[in-house]
Amino acid sequence: FIAVLLIMWFFVSSLLFPHVLSLIRPSLIWSEKCRQCLMASDLGSEVLCTASSEDEWRDIMAVHGSLPEGFAVGRTRLEFAVPELGGDMKAAMQVSALVLTSEQTTNWAAVFTRNALCGAPVRVGKKLHSNQTPVRGIIANNKVSNVGAPGGEDRALRVCKAAANKLGESNDAFIPSSTGVIGWGLPATEIEAAISNSLEVSTNASAVELAEAIMTTDRYPKVASANIHDSDAVVVGVAKGAGMIEPNLGTMLVFIATDAKLPSRDTIQNALKSACDRTLSRISVDGDESTSDMAILLSSGTKSIPSINAFQVALDEVCTQLAHHIVRNGEGTNHVIRVTVSGLEDSAFAHDLGRFVVNGPLLKSAVAGNDPNVGRLVARIGQFLGSRNHDLNLLNQCQVSIGEDLIFEQGAFCLDPEKEKRLAAHLKRAQLGPSDIGLPGKSAGLPYPPHPHCVEFRIQFSSLSSSESANREDIVVLGSDLTYQYVRENADYRS
Repeated sequence: FIAVLLIMWFFVSSLLFPHVLSLIRPSLIWSEKCRQCLMASDLGSEVLCTASSEDEWRDIMAVHGSLPEGFAVGRTRLEFAVPELGGDMKAAMQVSALVLTSEQTTNWAAVFTRNALCGAPVRVGKKLHSNQTPVRGIIANNKVSNVGAPGGEDRALRVCKAAANKLGESNDAFIPSSTGVIGWGLPATEIEAAISNSLEVSTNASAVELAEAIMTTDRYPKVASANIHDSDAVVVGVAKGAGMIEPNLGTMLVFIATDAKLPSRDTIQNALKSACDRTLSRISVDGDESTSDMAILLSSGTKSIPSINAFQVALDEVCTQLAHHIVRNGEGTNHVIRVTVSGLEDSAFAHDLGRFVVNGPLLKSAVAGNDPNVGRLVARIGQFLGSRNHDLNLLNQCQVSIGEDLIFEQGAFCLDPEKEKRLAAHLKRAQLGPSDIGLPGKSAGLPYPPHPHCVEFRIQFSSLSSSESANREDIVVLGSDLTYQYVRENADYRS
């Protein structure tokens, strides 16, 4: 009888108070919106979690935010004067930490930006990584990226030392991570004081706290999780990324934690690089590669797993969903563009073509206005092929589709009035918010993803035989449109 009452209480509570779900591990219960959140590890797959309100999105994120065993998170806030602006302006900052609860680990992996103007935290992280230094966790801040300012590495190391003194042992190493304005000096003294006085971490905290703390222009936090098949181990990841998305690695800031026991540092590094190559390195918002990009994977190693492949599948799933939401949550994004390139022998060439297409400003602007301007799409393809010294023959072997409609083949457009209406409807279906996003007095965008739809561009080449083509993977690249809101956010970014 008591058991029946408890079951009834939980059922009613979960309906009336959805946040109750955040108390249960994702491996035991999922919100109804997340019941399809299984085994989606390809950018060609759909976004798995969407919401109809900000509250519902936060409930879903809470389900995904349960920490793996052996981890704790925390955050604190501070204000600091900005000397680069004369010292009269005050700015707010959040400092957050992802910490291993027991001891340092050598089982961590990282990929970093290839931008030559990389931030001091990236330089410190690269040294820790190349030296195979054991680490205790990650210490992160938003608002200031610590790029190009005098004494940047020393300030980053001071912050890491403060984190070690407060959250671990004095000799523990932390990976620093910063995002925000480029060129401002890191307010190390203020951060040290905030860490010492008010930064507390807890194993009962949620990864959502970490995701929120690293946000800058993000409209909502991004958390993804996956259970490792035939085990109790999980993979949980958070991401920050809204602008300057054109990565050569992961993108912006991505922190991933797992309690899976992995055999070696090389194993975890190879797994992260493989996941990033297929997901986070195939997205773009504006074509500008950040100076602070990093993706970090930490393992507490407390739980056995059946195979490395099982871990890879879960890691791919997490990276896939984070990649989807980084673009869907991009600065000013009102449409996600998905370009699928197939039929090419050279996958790197196909990837470059897809990225070139999604980064075309004329095409992005047309999509923002729900204008199916097919000329801009095919002209972009032609521009790329010409830049790679391919003649008209390759273009003539190309079929281009928008949604379900073929719009170009054998070197000519195939259009009619009814198709034009269907193309416009396809773009409108993928719209994420009101069409006047960013205009004075209008919405800056929804604080949650309302649906999984994309504007679908397919570029199919017939240069390979059918058997050869069947053995080649489709290359999928995600991008976004270009709206008034994007211009507005970046025109006003520092103010």
